[in-house]
Amino acid sequence: MARVADWQRKLNVYLLSAQSRYKKEGFVWGKFDCCTFAGDWVRIATGQDVLSEYRGKYSTKEQAMSVLQELDGSLYQALVNRFGEPEHPSKAMRGDIAYREAINGLGIYLTSGARMAALFLGEQGFAMPKAKDTHHAFKVR
Repeated sequence: MARVADWQRKLNVYLLSAQSRYKKEGFVWGKFDCCTFAGDWVRIATGQDVLSEYRGKYSTKEQAMSVLQELDGSLYQALVNRFGEPEHPSKAMRGDIAYREAINGLGIYLTSGARMAALFLGEQGFAMPKAKDTHHAFKVR
């Protein structure tokens, strides 16, 4: 997967639209959750839909876990299957996918001032931990 031209501007636009979308719709399993938040970014950045097998197949957390189990075994394995082996978060670049084992969640790496952080979407809204507080970085190339 290669990133499209002007991906940095597209990331900025996507993040602003995601914030607006959350204000209107909130967190919705299968439509606007951590996987669709990260997966929609990958589709914008590369033109490839890494969620095509999952779209429309779940609308609850339980269904999401069931679909993951059936197709890939786990969220982590689904990421490895689509992006290859992860890298340490210290090697993450803006626009890469962040994974946190503790919450089994996905985010997008960003820069905030001089520091690297990751933006995650959860049922309570957005959170932005430091990159060092994530567990794996998956390259969006």
